[in-house]
Amino acid sequence: ELADRRRRRRRQRVLLGHGRCDEVVGGLLQALDEPRRDAERAVVARCERDKAVGVECDADCLNRQMCVECVASSCAHGARCQNRRFQRRETKALRIVRTARCGWGVEAAAAIRKGDFIVEAIGELVDETEARERLARAEERGDAAFYMIGCDGGTQNPLVIDCTRKGNESRFVNHSCEPNCELAKWRVGDKDRYGIFALRDIAPDEDVTYDYRYQAFSGVVHRGHPCYCGAPTCCGTLSRPPAGGDAVAAVS
Repeated sequence: ELADRRRRRRRQRVLLGHGRCDEVVGGLLQALDEPRRDAERAVVARCERDKAVGVECDADCLNRQMCVECVASSCAHGARCQNRRFQRRETKALRIVRTARCGWGVEAAAAIRKGDFIVEAIGELVDETEARERLARAEERGDAAFYMIGCDGGTQNPLVIDCTRKGNESRFVNHSCEPNCELAKWRVGDKDRYGIFALRDIAPDEDVTYDYRYQAFSGVVHRGHPCYCGAPTCCGTLSRPPAGGDAVAAVS
């Protein structure tokens, strides 16, 4: 009998050593696994809910929350994915109009909802050295019609989007001290892209604006740029320290 007990103990040790503890401890393994199984069931339930109502990669998408677009290699939702707005050019209808005091401007041609992607900011991609030279030449010609966006490249000679000669509707979006949109940087694949997004609902025929956060390149002389946005909190000028993040280096 003593020998039998010793053999059973040795068998238990062997089973435990080979990861077959379920044969030894019985229901204990199931109890320990319950939290993991609950988490798995929650994931499955969310996937089923997504499939049922078609909200794959909605506001709860971790990529979307970090301003990163989904790509085919990392998202299995395919055509159902809602986080590929730059890639699919899911922009809003806009009108370029002449304003009373701010030159050309942009209006919403239809209602825009808060959080909507409105338009991508595009132009010639040049380094800061080239951008400085272009601005200096524009100053020499007396040309005030230039528009550049400084990119946060994290390098000694960061990149600049020059929308002056090559661009789209974003070129004409005016500044406001109380904007209804924002300019945001998103990661799309291996590239940074910039887009204008609605901060609140925008009615049809309403001006589309964002805060330029104007900042001139050091060493380049710029004339003063008064602000005519008409907002109650208007500071009266575009030449002010940036609030943080990317800044518009020059405006038309």
